[in-house]
Parts: sequence; structure tokens; C-alpha cells
Amino acid sequence: MRRSTEYDVGAEISGSPVHICNVVVEFDDDGLFTGLPIRPSRRAHNGCAMAYDVELADRIRAALTEQPSVVEKKMFGGLQFMVAGKLTVGATVDGELLIKCDPARTEELETRPGAQRAAMRGRTMSNGWITVTSDGCAGDDLTFWIGVALDFRRQK
Repeated sequence: MRRSTEYDVGAEISGSPVHICNVVVEFDDDGLFTGLPIRPSRRAHNGCAMAYDVELADRIRAALTEQPSVVEKKMFGGLQFMVAGKLTVGATVDGELLIKCDPARTEELETRPGAQRAAMRGRTMSNGWITVTSDGCAGDDLTFWIGVALDFRRQK
């Protein structure tokens, strides 16, 4: 009797675990793997979920526990967190933090270690979008960046 099992497929990028997709694989009667995945998991999006830095996403999730109505959405090649219906912060595939901040503070915030204006598909995004490297959001620095994003969202 053959059986199938669902697995999360991941990798490690820059030392951080990254979720790639969920697949269902098939095993024979002896429990031996029979070959390639038989189909994408029903939880996968278009055959494969978007990749993101799982560890960073977990840290963001923990930091947002006190916020009302937090929704997680897979978009922009990562996992984004919406607070009160507005995109606030996210974990990217590159292990970077993506934040939405006050556009007037963009240049000031870019001077912080690891911060730069966000870019997507080679195009620099408008003021108010910043990515922060994993080194730039290590430890308590993540709290600072999430605070910047939440402060902006409270202004709106």
C-alpha cells in the first residue's frame, strides 16, 4: 500500500532557514521514497509558496503579538505583516526586513547600519520603503525598526 506525506521544503540562505514550498511525496510499502513529489501541497500557492526567512518572520510575529488585527500575507517574494489592514513590515527571501515608514524619514533612516531604500525587480521603490539587512535588524534593532513602522501606521 502506497502512502503520501506532506513536507515543508526549505533551504538555508545566509545562515537562516527559508521556507520554499510544501509538497506531497509518495512512499512504497517499505517506506521508501518512490521518486519526485507527486503534487504540490494544497497549502502551496501556485505549486510553490513564496520563499521567506522563517526565523525573521517568527521574530516579527513575536514582536507584533500586542498589536490588534495582524494579518500575514505572502507577497513581494516574502511574508508581509499587515497591522489594522495596512502593510507594515515583512520578511524577504534574502533574509532582509522590509518596512514601511514615514517618507520624510527615509534619508535619515538610510544612514542606520544595514538600511537602504528598498528595491524590487531592480527598481528603487519610492520614499517610505526601506530594507534592512539581517545584521541591521539583529537583536534589539528589530524592535527599533518595527517601532518605526508602527509609528508611521499610527500617524495614518
